[in-house]
Amino acid sequence: MNAATKDKQLPVGLIVAGELLLVVAAVRVAGSGAGPLLAYVGVASVVGVLLMLLTAFVVAAGTRQSFGEFDSAALKLAGTYLISNGLAAVLAGTGLGPLIGSAVFFSLMIWLFELELPYAIIFAILYWVVSLIVRLIVAGMLG
Repeated sequence: MNAATKDKQLPVGLIVAGELLLVVAAVRVAGSGAGPLLAYVGVASVVGVLLMLLTAFVVAAGTRQSFGEFDSAALKLAGTYLISNGLAAVLAGTGLGPLIGSAVFFSLMIWLFELELPYAIIFAILYWVVSLIVRLIVAGMLG
C-alpha cells in the first residue's frame, strides 16, 4: 500500500464507514425518532475526534513519539476513532461491541502509525477513557 493511500484515502474511508455505522446504530435503536440521537452522534463524533487529537499531542509530548504530519495524523486518528466507535455501536447488543471496537482501535493505531506495543497500549487505554468522557459530556449537553 502506497503512502497516499495509507495517509489520506484509507482514513477518509474509515471516517465515512464509521459515521455510517454510527447512523445505522442510532436508527436501529431509535427507529423513526432517531433525530435527537443523530444529533448526539454528530456532536459526539466531533468532540471525540478533537479529544483524540488532544490526547495524541499529550502522548507525543510525554513519550517523544511522533504521529507524523498533522493533516495525515488528524485523518488517521479521526478514521481510527470513528470506525472503532461505529463498530462498537453496531455490535453493542452483542456485548462484544466495546471489546471489538477497542481491538480495532489498537490494531489500526499499530498499523497506521507504526506504534510500538507499549505506546499502542497506552493510546488504547486513553481511547477508552476519551470515549467514556465523550459519552458523558454529550449526554449532558443533549439532555
